[in-house]
Amino acid sequence: MAYSNTDFRGDGSGCTMWFGDLIDIKQIPGGGQDVYMRMPASELIIIAQQKNNPSELIRNRNEWRWRSYSSQN
Repeated sequence: MAYSNTDFRGDGSGCTMWFGDLIDIKQIPGGGQDVYMRMPASELIIIAQQKNNPSELIRNRNEWRWRSYSSQN
């Protein structure tokens, strides 16, 4: 599951939720909107072990998730 506080009208009053695979995600330079992903703890442990640096876990989890998805397609 993923969710985002969308800003369609300029006041940040919207909410978008995804259930299932996230596809066609792109990083927009110059400040876009955040997407928050809910992941099982078991995946976070795997990420921490692969990174060998648990302090970077939260900062890099979405990037890892995107790279993992991209490499499958």
